Amino acid sequence: MRIDNLTLKNFRNFENAEIPLNPKMNIVIGNNGSGKSSLLMGALTAASTFFLGIDYASPRSIKAEDVRHVAYETNKIYQQREVYPVEVSCQGVVNGSACTWSRSLSGPKSNTTYGAASDLKKIASELQKEAALPSSQTVLPLIAYYGTGRLWAQKQAKQKEKQKLKSRFEGYQDCIAEQATDKQLMEWFSDMTLLVSQEGPIPQVSAVQRALECCFADLIDHDETQRVKVEYRQRYRAIVVEYVNRNGEHELHPMSEMSDGYRSVLNMVADIAHRMAVLNPQLGDSVLETPGIIIIDEIELHLHPGWQKRILNDLTTVFPNIQFIVSTHSPEVITSYKDANLILLKHEGSATQIDSAYGKDVNTVLRSILLVGDRPIEIEKLFDKFSELLHKEDYAKAKEVLENLEQILGYDDPSVYEARSSLEIEQMEWPE
Repeated sequence: MRIDNLTLKNFRNFENAEIPLNPKMNIVIGNNGSGKSSLLMGALTAASTFFLGIDYASPRSIKAEDVRHVAYETNKIYQQREVYPVEVSCQGVVNGSACTWSRSLSGPKSNTTYGAASDLKKIASELQKEAALPSSQTVLPLIAYYGTGRLWAQKQAKQKEKQKLKSRFEGYQDCIAEQATDKQLMEWFSDMTLLVSQEGPIPQVSAVQRALECCFADLIDHDETQRVKVEYRQRYRAIVVEYVNRNGEHELHPMSEMSDGYRSVLNMVADIAHRMAVLNPQLGDSVLETPGIIIIDEIELHLHPGWQKRILNDLTTVFPNIQFIVSTHSPEVITSYKDANLILLKHEGSATQIDSAYGKDVNTVLRSILLVGDRPIEIEKLFDKFSELLHKEDYAKAKEVLENLEQILGYDDPSVYEARSSLEIEQMEWPE
């Protein structure tokens, strides 16, 4: 399953935006308030429409906070009004077939309509029936959302959640929840660990462990001749990572005790992989090839810059058939993926595809794409003041500003050197 084209009409700050999507990696960028989270919610509303045909999951509806507001003036008093209809529509591929669908909200007292999503609902319903048959080989797509609360602390599992579906469709439980819990994940690992000890290796369980080992090995400084081992251990009631560091020292860490950066990546990878294993156990060792759509807000959350450069490639390597839609502020993320679809948002609600930034210098991305200076604002202001004084031929004051910059940045800073050269050239007396 994938979305090829997403259209948002009167959805949050988008009046009418048409957004082509890449089947592999889509990176949404822009300043705060430009609509990154809004676009992700639009994509989630579109993708989760699939759940109209699934009895064990619910789609995200168009909500009151999704309605676009416009300001108007009456007798010098400014007010806002809601703009309807709100529409989310898209073209894509579901179960190998082209499909179009849309949902809309016509007014403040209406409910989200689903009539224009009947084709998608029918496909999903048929997949559900086929997947429920004994020995079914039907592949169910994964749809999941990971918000900024994905470190699992926000949502407390309730006592009544103890009942278990014990079916493939359990993989959809809470898959688009905006708050996270690791209860289902830990129960699955605990159950599978017990089953493996009784029955021997289970291919899909091994595949989930392989996904975690692959990602973790890319994050740590370890002895590459030794295997990084990830498994659930009842003693800790947690996923445990075991490896040998470059000093030859054996290390063992429960994931729950790791830093936010490690937990952010590994919990997310574990959740994705285990959902794939639950949805499609018949795929066995190939379970990580499950197709679907995964939406991640602020992909760089809690990650060291070095990890930010690798996270997108790790995800697409481990989960090759997933369409990712992610948002980021990080230039390291933006420059890290070769064939990404970069979607630049601006405050007026426009969404523009821009050229790949793969391999570009981080400072270039800050200046030319994110429109942010690569120095602190105070330093930028000093350079601006220097240029202004130089233009006015007030060389004495320009020299004072330059000396201030030399004290802060150092005599050999390239920009300081350039400024000093400019001042010297301007002060030179040229023969007539």
